[in-house]
Amino acid sequence: MDDDLNWRVEEACRNAWPSSRELIYRGWIMRFSGGTIRRTNSVNPLRGHREKPKGVIELAETLYRSLGRTPIFRVPQIADDLDQSLTAQGYGFEGASAVRLCELATHTTAMSDDVIVETEMNDDWHSLFDNFDIGSLPVETLDGRNLW
Repeated sequence: MDDDLNWRVEEACRNAWPSSRELIYRGWIMRFSGGTIRRTNSVNPLRGHREKPKGVIELAETLYRSLGRTPIFRVPQIADDLDQSLTAQGYGFEGASAVRLCELATHTTAMSDDVIVETEMNDDWHSLFDNFDIGSLPVETLDGRNLW
């Protein structure tokens, strides 16, 4: 995949899963949602020129810790200039992200007749949700509030 497509995917993911609070600082975006989702509670590079990582790391540590959180830094391969600075500050690898792409026009599988698409959460949805065993997975609204 080329860098332009990678950046467009990064931007689409950011817009598809917004954080309730964001701070843009010299080519980096710090996202704060209050939930447990890493993507919406992390420091992410933006396309284009970025401030040297050291200043970004220091600011992120101050801001996230003031909120009682440990800073998380997303380091996509297209912007790996943060890696060495994080290692020097004692950070380590925590987890990987996988992004999958496909050309939707080539997938013509019809939706099953059993599938019902709703635009709002109704009583049936709440009933199914209450009986669905999701274990300890956190569920968060788009504005960062935990559902429980």
